[in-house]
Amino acid sequence: MKIYIQGLLLGLAYVAPIGMQNLYVIQSALQGLKKQTFFTTFFIILNDISLAFACYFGVGNLLLKFPRIQLPLIIGGLFVMLYIAFSLWNKDIESFKTTKKLPLKVTSILATCFAVTWFNPQAIIDGTILFGGIRSSLPLNGDWFFILGFSSASIMWFTTITIIVTLTKKSFTPNFQLLLNKICALILVLFSIRLFLKFII
Repeated sequence: MKIYIQGLLLGLAYVAPIGMQNLYVIQSALQGLKKQTFFTTFFIILNDISLAFACYFGVGNLLLKFPRIQLPLIIGGLFVMLYIAFSLWNKDIESFKTTKKLPLKVTSILATCFAVTWFNPQAIIDGTILFGGIRSSLPLNGDWFFILGFSSASIMWFTTITIIVTLTKKSFTPNFQLLLNKICALILVLFSIRLFLKFII
C-alpha cells in the first residue's frame, strides 16, 4: 500500500503542472460535446499511462543512445503545438456563442492525444531518469504497485479536470473563453520555444 501511495503522489505531482495534455483536455471540455470530451479524456489517460510505462522501463535511454530519433519527435511536437496554438488564437467570439457543437473526427482526436503526449522527447528522457531513480529504490515486486499508483493519479487528475470544466463551462462568458483561448495559445508558443531551445542548446 505504501508503494501504491508513493506512485499516486508522484503521479499527481507529475501530471498536475500545466502542459500540453492539460491544455488539450481543458479545451476539449470547454468546446466539445460531452461524449466527445470524455472520449478525449479517456485517450489522454491511455497515452499518459503508456508513456509512464515506457519511461519506467527505460525507453528514454533509446533517445539518449540514438539522438537522431529525437529530431522527428521534436519536429512533430513543434508542429502540433504551433498548429493547436494557431487554431486557438484564431477562434472568434462567435464560435463561443453558438450552442451547436460540431463533433471532431475520431482519428483527429486520437492523433492529437498521441501527439500531445509523445512528441516531447525531453519529457520522455526526464521521465525515464525520474522513474529510473525511483525504480532502483523499490523493493522486489514493488514495480506494479508503483505503476498502479501512478496510473490511478492519471485517471483521477484528468477525469477531475474534465468533470469540473464540463460542469462549470456554462458560467464562462464567451469573452472569458476567448481570453482563455488566447492565453492557452501563448502558453503553447512558449512551450514550442522551450522545446526548440532545449534541442539546439
